[in-house]
Amino acid sequence: GRLTKFKNVASLIPIFRNYLNRIDPNAKLTIVGDGEEKKYIQDLIDKYNLNKSIILTGKLPHSEIKKKLIENDIFLMPSKGEGVSVSVAEANSLGLPVICYDVPGLNEQILSGINGYIAKENKNDFYGKILKTTINWKELVLSSFEYSKKFAISKVTNVIIENIEEL
Repeated sequence: GRLTKFKNVASLIPIFRNYLNRIDPNAKLTIVGDGEEKKYIQDLIDKYNLNKSIILTGKLPHSEIKKKLIENDIFLMPSKGEGVSVSVAEANSLGLPVICYDVPGLNEQILSGINGYIAKENKNDFYGKILKTTINWKELVLSSFEYSKKFAISKVTNVIIENIEEL
């Protein structure tokens, strides 16, 4: 992923710090990507002494990203807007519930309580959705995986072919 201000990844650091302090001191956060905000994110990690809890991988090849997704339980998407997010679709296809803000694109891709949760655009609500996801995690994993099947490449290809044939 791209670590830019628009992607808003730095906002996850205090949210995750709060989670560590209140809920699970052994939790881990993996941040994959590179960009203009990488140094700022690393500085926040250092400032709050979170180097053992937050892994900032830098840019990874796609095959490694899939491995990282599988190692995690929830996919956090703090972006301020997206089109159709391939990373969200990939996360869901691996059974990862997604937490995102209520922004264009993502608010059409996530169905709250089905394949993740949509938070209001504030850190407290995002944190609350993380808690809600941990409580309902098993159900969300199954429904995220099932929901993603609607977008399997074979189904999408068939719809495209049917539409072309109708022309």
